Amino acid sequence: MLIKKTATATFLSFAMLMTGTSSLAAAPLSGLARSAAPKPDQHISTRRTTIAPFSFASFCTTNSADCDVQGSGKKVSLSPDKMSQLKNINSSINRAIKYTSDQDDNDAWEINVTQGDCEDYALTKRHKLLAAGWPSGALRIAVARLPNGVGHAVLVVTTDQGDYVLDNRTNEVKPWHRVNLKWLKIQSPDSPRKWLAI
Repeated sequence: MLIKKTATATFLSFAMLMTGTSSLAAAPLSGLARSAAPKPDQHISTRRTTIAPFSFASFCTTNSADCDVQGSGKKVSLSPDKMSQLKNINSSINRAIKYTSDQDDNDAWEINVTQGDCEDYALTKRHKLLAAGWPSGALRIAVARLPNGVGHAVLVVTTDQGDYVLDNRTNEVKPWHRVNLKWLKIQSPDSPRKWLAI
């Protein structure tokens, strides 16, 4: 075994000498190849101010407290207890609301309903987390498109470990880059009434 290792080491040294490389120069290249895959951003990047969804503006006229700044901070420290709270609220609201699609001409955004569509789930989850003391700056409704092109809304929770999505399609709380959505716009962390393009 020792003879094989010595022969292999001698061969590698000879090959490096012939190609003009050294073991010091070759070492970083092997490490670089393993870490070449880019790491996704932990937080959603936004661009410019954009128009809020019309139905959201209507929602704010009757639910002004849910559209005001509450608490301080734009990011939550994600402890195991906080993650457990997110999972519990996500799954309990997913069970409590029966999915019913709004008619195109009557897209009402509402909270605490027994039946509704994606934005009703997202708003209700946000409402429950606000009541539990989470800051509004860390709880943002986002609008996106599903792979089939249908519009969709979710709640995005900003934490020190990244942005997490609470979605009525799953009870799993996932990082934003692991959900299959084409992101369009999201509430600003500075004011729930302000929206930003993604």
